[in-house]
Amino acid sequence: MKPKEFIILFFLNIITYAIKEDIFSHVNFKYAGHNRYKRTLSSQKGESGLDLNVSVPYIFSARLYQYGNEHNDYEMTKNVEDLFLSTPLYLLGIQYDKIYISRDGAISFNSHPIGDPRSFPLDDPLIAVYWMKSKGGKVWFRETRDPNVIESTRNEINIQYKYGKDYKPDSVVIITWENTQEINTNNDEGNLFQIALILSEKYGTFAHIVYSKLSTNNDAIVGFHGEPGLHYLNLPGSGTEDAILLGDKSDIGIPGEWLFRIDADDQIYLCGPGSKGIECVESCSPNQWYMDCTRECHCESNVSCDSNDGHCPSGRCNKGWRGAPICDRDINECFENKHVCSHETPDCVNTPGAYICLCLDYNNSTKSCNQPVNKEKIVKQFDDKPSTHLPIFQKEVDELNEHLIDAVSTTLQVIFFKTFSLF
Repeated sequence: MKPKEFIILFFLNIITYAIKEDIFSHVNFKYAGHNRYKRTLSSQKGESGLDLNVSVPYIFSARLYQYGNEHNDYEMTKNVEDLFLSTPLYLLGIQYDKIYISRDGAISFNSHPIGDPRSFPLDDPLIAVYWMKSKGGKVWFRETRDPNVIESTRNEINIQYKYGKDYKPDSVVIITWENTQEINTNNDEGNLFQIALILSEKYGTFAHIVYSKLSTNNDAIVGFHGEPGLHYLNLPGSGTEDAILLGDKSDIGIPGEWLFRIDADDQIYLCGPGSKGIECVESCSPNQWYMDCTRECHCESNVSCDSNDGHCPSGRCNKGWRGAPICDRDINECFENKHVCSHETPDCVNTPGAYICLCLDYNNSTKSCNQPVNKEKIVKQFDDKPSTHLPIFQKEVDELNEHLIDAVSTTLQVIFFKTFSLF
C-alpha cells in the first residue's frame, strides 16, 4: 500500500470510528439544545423513530435559497420595485396583496417612499431585513410555487412550529440582496442576505431570513413593524453596530438563519411550542405553553402542561384556577365568597391564583378595622378571561395603589396589636 493511500485509509477509519461511537455528539455547539437537533421524529406505527441527534449533523452556516436569472428571478432596475402577490401576506393581523421591495434592504406595503432608515416605531408597516442606505450589487425577487421550494419551506416551518403533515404553503416570495454595500463603504465584499416570505391562506405567513454574509453595516435596522399603533419587533443589535452579528445568531439553530411567524395580530413569534428566548434554546417553565411560551396553564400539583395545546395531564387545576383542561382562568375568591377574609383584615384583593386580605380603613382609636371598603370595581375580575389578559384597568390600579401603602402598614398594626395584647 502506498503511503498516500495508507494515510487516507487511516483517517477514514478514524472518522468511521468517531461516528460509530458518537464522539461528535458532545461537540460544544452553541445550538445543540435547539429543537432542530434534540427532537425525535416518530414514523409510522411499528417503526422506530429517527433521532436527529444522531442522524442529522449540526449545520454551521446559513443556507441560501437558489436565486438569479436561471431561477426565473426578476432583477431590480430601480431603487424600489413593486410585486403583486398571488397569495395574501399577513403582517400582525393585516392583509396585504402587494409589497414594495427596497434596494436598501426593506419591504414596505404603501406606495409612498419609506424614507431613510430610522429606528422603530414608524408611521408605516415595514419588514426591515437589513435596512440601511446601500449601493452596488443586485437585488433579485420572485414569487414561486415550485414544489421543491414548497417542500423545503414546509419542512422548516414544521421543525420550528410543529404544524404537522397537513401544513403546506401556497407560495413563497424569495428576495435576495446580493453584494449590496453600506453606501459609504469601499469594500470589495458586499452583503448577501435573503428573505423568504412563506405564504398560506389557511396557515398564515412566515418569514425566513438568511444572512449568508454580512460584511458591511451602518447601524442597520432589523425587525418587523405593523400598522401605526400596533406591535413591532426589533432583532438583537438593530440600529447599532452589533446588527452585523445577526449572521452569527439564530432562532432555528443554524447561524445566520431566522424564522418568524408574522401573521398573528398580537405579536411576532420566534419560537415554536415549548421554547422561548431570542434564540429559542430556553424551555418553557411548567406553567407555560404555546409559541414563545406566551400562554399560561396551572395544573394540579404544579406539573407541566402540554406545550402544544396547554392540556394538564390529569385534567385538573391547581388551587385558585379553573378552565380545565388548560386551567388558565383565575378564580376570584373575593367576588365569589364575600366572607373569605376575617373581620381583622376584611378587605379582599384578588391575585392570580390566590387572594390577600388587607385592612384598607384602619381606626386608630379602636385599634381595629372599620367596615370593608367598597372596592368591588377595584378587585372584580371576570372568570371568562385567560390569566394572561386579566382586565385590571389603569384607573382601578391607581385607585388600589392609593390604598395599598396604608393598607400594608395598618394590617401590620392589626397583627402587632393582636400579638401584643396576648402578653
